[in-house]
Amino acid sequence: MLAHLSETMAGVSAQTVKIDASSARTALTPSSSVLFSLPQNALIDLDTLAFHAKVAVTNGRMPAAMSLIERFEISMGGQVISGGSSFFGVTQAILEANTGSRGDLVTEHGIVATAAKPYQAKHTVTADTAEVCDVTFSNFKTGFLGTCGTRILNTARCPIISIRITWAPTKVLVKKGAAGDASYEINDIFATVSALTVANPAYAAMEEAVISSKGYLPLPFKEFMTIRSSNNGIVRSSVSSRSVDRIHVAYQDPALDVQGVPIATLTPPEHKPIETLYAPCETFSPGGAYKVGTSTAAEAALVDALDAEFYLELGGVRYPQMRATLSKEWPKINRDSLYDEEKRPLDAPCGRTQVRQKNVSLARLNLPGSNTACYSTGINSQSQSLIVQANCAAFANAVTYIVCEVTSLIMLNGQRELSLSR
Repeated sequence: MLAHLSETMAGVSAQTVKIDASSARTALTPSSSVLFSLPQNALIDLDTLAFHAKVAVTNGRMPAAMSLIERFEISMGGQVISGGSSFFGVTQAILEANTGSRGDLVTEHGIVATAAKPYQAKHTVTADTAEVCDVTFSNFKTGFLGTCGTRILNTARCPIISIRITWAPTKVLVKKGAAGDASYEINDIFATVSALTVANPAYAAMEEAVISSKGYLPLPFKEFMTIRSSNNGIVRSSVSSRSVDRIHVAYQDPALDVQGVPIATLTPPEHKPIETLYAPCETFSPGGAYKVGTSTAAEAALVDALDAEFYLELGGVRYPQMRATLSKEWPKINRDSLYDEEKRPLDAPCGRTQVRQKNVSLARLNLPGSNTACYSTGINSQSQSLIVQANCAAFANAVTYIVCEVTSLIMLNGQRELSLSR
């Protein structure tokens, strides 16, 4: 709507503004948090919201920038609307596993770099035991920021919008040849966003017309609920939503739940690695992590794991209906479950050609063409149980992550009051 106005009428302009933290902005340590309040009475471009900070790591190295975030919580008028659960960084890594994308779009901090190949001029690495880097947290893929049905948000219609970022524990860091435990500190953090000016009453009039017609101003978005559980063959959990659209399943070696050395990519000899080194916390593999080399034993174990069968069960119905294996049926299911804008033929190989530590299964439950939050066509899971079952011994004791993508809806009544539906 606003894009059409900007093309057909004069008086529309944009300006990037800086947002200072409402809490302490320096000397932020693991498990601490920082709070921001978005501008009030403004039209803001949600896609342009970014957070900038200087990150210093001692006795170790950084993971991908997003892995430093444990929780990304958005509230309106004190009510949490998005990101209320933990595992934000893990969720980002799981989503990126199927698309091949990695790192933020500005600094490209997503691969464990060397001193010879810094990300930018202000990036320094000391003998793999220390790192200082200016990082931009951007390109959000989940929750209200990444999937809101309207890119331009009129905050004059909303209660005060707050964003609280809670930093991840030190176990996400990479430790290589350093004495003592690795730690990090974040300093000088601030945010930027593009604010628009519309010198024409037509936009406000259209919003009023929507409220008058519907009784509310709709803000649909996709929320991502992440469940973590140990695995003994069957993982039982629950997610209550009127529309479960997609489910991602990832397995992780519990040995990678601590600081560790960078993981080397294992790909078949005929394929060049997409990545070189990455943090243990971003490593997902069907039968655990294959950390070193390409030994015969490791390859044999990997083949056994890829031949594992597992399925999802929701309300007594299996998805898929057959007992699909990771090396045969699941790669095609993964491919068909990606939205069109996520498909990258060169960057998202599947099955035995996939980067071995980036193997995530994805099941799509909503209708084709309903990738935006404006459509609610998924499975109604209210009062139903979700079961993930695997029949492979290689999965035993693995950490299981289940990411449920659900359609959510914020309804604004025009008086800075809201109700939330999922």
